[in-house]
Amino acid sequence: MTENVSEDSRFEFLSYNRILLLFAQNNIIQFDNHENERIKQHLFNNRIKYLMQKKELIRINTLFNSNDIIAIYFKGIVLAELLYSPAYYRKTGSDIDVY
Repeated sequence: MTENVSEDSRFEFLSYNRILLLFAQNNIIQFDNHENERIKQHLFNNRIKYLMQKKELIRINTLFNSNDIIAIYFKGIVLAELLYSPAYYRKTGSDIDVY
């Protein structure tokens, strides 16, 4: 990132592209104290959202199983659990993709 990019612009760009926490976790970019506080809040929000989505995914899967419906889940938290550690480091959308 260039030095003339504002702190807010950099934060929003990385957040929008769902890579903010990955950059922070791997020390790819050095963040100042203000940005670190924003990252902590972002991480907390992601974790809450992740847990809510996981609970809903389990509920839906239980419903499908009780009706002998085979479901394949992809993207979202399923992909995050396969690729990231911890999974909530990747921001997910608000829907659950089922095939």
